[in-house]
Amino acid sequence: MNRLLIVGAGASLEECKQSGNYPNDPERYLPSIKNFCGKLFQRDSEILLQVTSSYLDKLGMKYDSKLINLKPGDSFSSDDMEKSPIGIFLKLESQSPEEHNIERLCEYVWVTFGASIQLWEAFIYAGIYLHLFTLFTRQFGLGIGVPMLAGRRVANQLTSSDVVLNLNYDIAFDLALKQSGKNICYAPDLRENAISILKPHGSFNFYVNLVNGNCYFEEPDRIHGSVSIPDPSGGFFSPHGGIVPPRLNKSYIHHPGAEIILDTCRPFLPKIVTFWGVGLTDSDVDLLSIYREAATSAEIIEFINPAMEAHQKAEKLLNREIAFFATLDQWLEKYGL
Repeated sequence: MNRLLIVGAGASLEECKQSGNYPNDPERYLPSIKNFCGKLFQRDSEILLQVTSSYLDKLGMKYDSKLINLKPGDSFSSDDMEKSPIGIFLKLESQSPEEHNIERLCEYVWVTFGASIQLWEAFIYAGIYLHLFTLFTRQFGLGIGVPMLAGRRVANQLTSSDVVLNLNYDIAFDLALKQSGKNICYAPDLRENAISILKPHGSFNFYVNLVNGNCYFEEPDRIHGSVSIPDPSGGFFSPHGGIVPPRLNKSYIHHPGAEIILDTCRPFLPKIVTFWGVGLTDSDVDLLSIYREAATSAEIIEFINPAMEAHQKAEKLLNREIAFFATLDQWLEKYGL
């Protein structure tokens, strides 16, 4: 392993700005943790109403229960939605995103409701997948997509001995690799002479049958939209079935698929570690252990992120000196590009 490239939400935001169909409209960008729920939550979802009302009850906060008690044929207004549990939670997110966000909500749901497959499938579909997929396709299209200008510049620096740890659900960088003519493969099914992609949190092109556990990665330019696909063995392959929700203190031991994907390339012993659009948090214990494992052997660690405080936090958590690049252009200049 020559380089370990770790791709986070900031990379997809950069792609929206450089390549998306709406580069000047931040409302159409893919979300960050701070505005995740505001951009993605389906406002009348029963499961989201259930979990946000429970979350608010825990805090002792008031809300209007009209949407929770709707009967067939009942109507509701935008004002009703703002006063609903979802509406109140979204207001909290917008006002205090460090305290109230998708990670904290998912942690609360995990502790309170457990690992119910039915609950989490409904939560993931209504709270993550549906609107994220819509935002992505409106920005970049389906198939091979629009030219991924930012991602292609990064992809051109990679060789077949490199590994990409992609923390995003979207496939912007996957498509950039394809557009750059790179041979790619998805862990755990690795191939020689190909860039290995690890997507432990799931992906638009990761199809999972929640009934029997069958799963596979489709080529990113050949996904079937947002529909499920019949599995000849029974049941259906779902494009959202493999998504691991963002939550504080998550452990991959609770997500065996993610653990298998990551174990494929362990130990992580790269010469270069490059973080692109990633913010390190000490609550993400499993990821942090991978970062530290890789940092131990790395001769060079690079951090592409406009926030100096994120860079300083990374240096503290990894206990290493890290080269800071506020922009992608600055990083590319290092390589004479």
